[in-house]
Amino acid sequence: MSKEATAYIFSFDSKSGVFTLTSSKDQLTIDSKHKKYEWLKGQESGRVIKISATGRWNSSRDYDNLYQSIKPKKKVLKKSKTSKTNTDKAGEYCFSFRENEFVLTDQNGREIKITSKHKKFEWLESQDSGRVIKISEKGRWNSSKDYDGLYQIVKSSHKKQTKPKTQKPKTDSSGEIKKLKEEIKNLQSTIHNLRDELKRLGSNYNELKKENAQLKDKIPLLENRIIQLKKKASTTKTTSNQNKKSLYKVKITAVYTYYDSIREVQKSKPLKVKFITDWLDKKPPQSLFKSYLKLALNASIREEFNEEQYFNLPLRLVQGQGLSELSYGSYYKKKKISDITFTSMEVWRTK
Repeated sequence: MSKEATAYIFSFDSKSGVFTLTSSKDQLTIDSKHKKYEWLKGQESGRVIKISATGRWNSSRDYDNLYQSIKPKKKVLKKSKTSKTNTDKAGEYCFSFRENEFVLTDQNGREIKITSKHKKFEWLESQDSGRVIKISEKGRWNSSKDYDGLYQIVKSSHKKQTKPKTQKPKTDSSGEIKKLKEEIKNLQSTIHNLRDELKRLGSNYNELKKENAQLKDKIPLLENRIIQLKKKASTTKTTSNQNKKSLYKVKITAVYTYYDSIREVQKSKPLKVKFITDWLDKKPPQSLFKSYLKLALNASIREEFNEEQYFNLPLRLVQGQGLSELSYGSYYKKKKISDITFTSMEVWRTK
């Protein structure tokens, strides 16, 4: 095989779906199983297919007029073997069309059927109705007017035979070809745009990859910075909370009710107490001091009261009238505290 590429013209058989490639040397048949079948379908008619010595295929315009110089080999159709005694018998006939075939009838009523395989089938299609078909002894066919009234003699089923309308539908594929070419053009444009987009995305990807690497290097630094800021915020918060706390001075007037089990009477007694709280971040609630007084009064009944005892409450100092007597005397053992009612409460923020 020569080093130069071999040029082929190509044709497509729509019935068999097969491409035929013809060169000055040989002819190739390409069916749907061939790997170049779809590629050939995408080629425009009139293109020249070139196959290199290494098996590479490409197409080009027909610069050398190969379609004029190379004629594709035509398939030789076998002529149907028909007996002359049947289809080509000499005589005069009137004709009609029945069930996809022509029927020739002579004056004796003898019929000859002409199917689409007969070489004169298309010629009969072109004849006007009412013509008389004459077949010579040599097998030559011609037609003439019905001068002798053959159709009347034959007495066909119709007084006047009409030529059936058997025009073959015109298959003008130029519009479809134009549409396909336009579609191919649009697809090629889309492919071009997608390639440009892919190229741009590739460039963006490289930039993003580089930026990502830089950000990864910054992550440890940022994490360390976060730890430092958290430590600083924690220290600042502790200092800030301490700065927000204050000591409160509180003055309370209250009445506690108790039951005197010796005299068997219900009695009330006033209390005037001053408190200094421990460091607090907000104003102390009334419940704090009521809890202290209940605990103090109950401790006095058990003879366990001490003025310096704060019962784990946030208090620094407690002074007041009515508390000192709680620390002595078994008399108060007989008391049973039932209620403590605040009549007034004054609060001052000292620091």
